[in-house]
Amino acid sequence: MKVTANSLFILGLLVVFVGSALIWVLIGADVYRKITWDMESNFERRTPLSYIATQVRGADQRGQVSIELKEGRAVLVLSQKLAGIDYETWIYEYEGKLCEAYIERATPITLADGMSLIAVQGLKMEKLQKDLLRFEAADHLGKTLELVISLRSE
Repeated sequence: MKVTANSLFILGLLVVFVGSALIWVLIGADVYRKITWDMESNFERRTPLSYIATQVRGADQRGQVSIELKEGRAVLVLSQKLAGIDYETWIYEYEGKLCEAYIERATPITLADGMSLIAVQGLKMEKLQKDLLRFEAADHLGKTLELVISLRSE
């Protein structure tokens, strides 16, 4: 069998095409992995803060939103009165989860009794001023996102 220059050229062209296709697939897979990683990171930071912001805005009435210490942890406490009975919603981080407990005021419960909503890596909350609350959420890489909410009712 005789190998001609045309056959070698076609074979070489095929090798270059297959090699470049493989390189593009590897580049695409790396880009996809980075996009997925960034989306997961954004989800881990933004979701808890969005949930908290929605809850605070819904409960924003004079004296109804506070951050209190319960079992040594900062807890967002949203108060409301229904049919003459005082209720509280506690939102907090417990064992790597964003948790919520809806209780009648003065009901004896622990943070372990709350319902876990989503996983969180680190959630910090503090009252900056009379009308400013600060929340910070972290992702699995340690990147943080901050939310400062101004209580309009105060």
